[in-house]
Amino acid sequence: MAGPKLTESGAAVVVHELTLVLGRRLTAFIAGAKSTNDVERASANQTLSLEAQSRLRTALEIVRLLSSREPKDVVQAWFMGLNPVLRDSPILILAQKDPATTREPLVRASMAFLAKA
Repeated sequence: MAGPKLTESGAAVVVHELTLVLGRRLTAFIAGAKSTNDVERASANQTLSLEAQSRLRTALEIVRLLSSREPKDVVQAWFMGLNPVLRDSPILILAQKDPATTREPLVRASMAFLAKA
């Protein structure tokens, strides 16, 4: 999936790209928003918390990595399913754990998945 570099992507771009692959509900869940409209409004106004932005950027990094070789439905399933490397669901890890400690294990798990695919 081509697009701006992750570090250059504004919150609205990140939310938009994630929504295209994961859908509005999963994107809002990752951001910790109460509704899909909340995350879209917050991203457009640049009022997402730093923690939410970090989670969304990690999710986008993984979406881009997986989407380079897998179709959208497989990427969605990877996020929602139980991952044997993580021993948990990637979507739950992203949404519920400290974003400072989750990026590396999630990227490793996604790369392991691609190596087996």
